[in-house]
Amino acid sequence: MKFLGLVVVGMFLSVKSFAFILMDPDYRIGSPENVVVNLASGGCQAAGISNQELLNIISDALNNYWNTVPESRLMMKPGSESSVPVTQLPPDGQVIIGCASLGASTGGVTNVSYTASGSARIRINSDFYGANYNYESLLGVIVHELGHAVGLHHSDDGASVMTYRASSWMPGPSSLSQDDMDGVAFLYPNEKELGGLLGGCGLKVRDYAHQKNQKELTLWRQIVESLFSFTSVILFFIFSIRFFAFQARMILSRP
Repeated sequence: MKFLGLVVVGMFLSVKSFAFILMDPDYRIGSPENVVVNLASGGCQAAGISNQELLNIISDALNNYWNTVPESRLMMKPGSESSVPVTQLPPDGQVIIGCASLGASTGGVTNVSYTASGSARIRINSDFYGANYNYESLLGVIVHELGHAVGLHHSDDGASVMTYRASSWMPGPSSLSQDDMDGVAFLYPNEKELGGLLGGCGLKVRDYAHQKNQKELTLWRQIVESLFSFTSVILFFIFSIRFFAFQARMILSRP
């Protein structure tokens, strides 16, 4: 009975509830109905990726992912090579993408202006991506970083393009998860589609101020799940010993 109780508790603790997380509650990309995603000066040509190749991937990231949420007025389009270097933020309402050496720790990094009408720059790691890049992998990084650019933080949902769990990207998501779509609709609501009912449509949000509590909750959940797994192994081991001991006594007691 004790073992059954632990199983029930473990199943309860393993149930996960996801909700999108914001980069900052006050940040929004400027002119969300007409966001231009340009290449930084030089693009990724030094890494061996032509401007046209990079723009094609950006176009796929926008049209197959971030421009697919009817409840959101967010609409982004690929631009061209700009004069803004990847070391600087572009003007409000713009995103720039370029390559830079970032070491071996990440596929890309996004910086935003943290204003109510902001902009963003995305640096793709040239130490990972060059002339022999993998299309699906680079697409996944650009989709993920564009999520940061519009205001979304990392997600606990393994199906989300904003997941921080690398193992969940094998293969990468082929579309936005419900969490991703909810996040974009919350940040840039399309009142025509929502009918002015944003407050009653069931969207969930955990803003920047709540992220610390969420991380602590996730840590405790992982600790409890680890303890549950360890306890299950110990109980199974004890049960096995008792079972074999009982069998041995039965054999030895035979005349």
